[in-house]
Amino acid sequence: MSDKVIVFCDCGVEFSIPRGHELHKEKKCIDCFSKGLTELEKWAKVHEDAVVIEEFIDHICANGYSIHKHYDRNDEYGFPEVIQPVSQCERRRLLEAFFDIDADKLERERRELLSVVKVKNK
Repeated sequence: MSDKVIVFCDCGVEFSIPRGHELHKEKKCIDCFSKGLTELEKWAKVHEDAVVIEEFIDHICANGYSIHKHYDRNDEYGFPEVIQPVSQCERRRLLEAFFDIDADKLERERRELLSVVKVKNK
């Protein structure tokens, strides 16, 4: 028996999702699931998955592998391409994009929440 199930969202999207995953319980595609949620709420729902992905990337990098970005370019020296390692910061941005998180909004919401907590604790 598969650990994944086919789910049909109200919007008509059909998708496969692991049993018990938040989206399986909600029976919504990621776009519908994310509508109306703040960035903090979206991040809270995907944070554990993001941590697992980050730990996996750290594991493969610790074992001699790396993630690189490929740039096509033609310069005066005749080098047609550049391959550079992906930084920790770029990895975070890739995860945020994957989970449809707006990093600027997320940071603003964090700061707003922090200022409310500071005012309440005075």
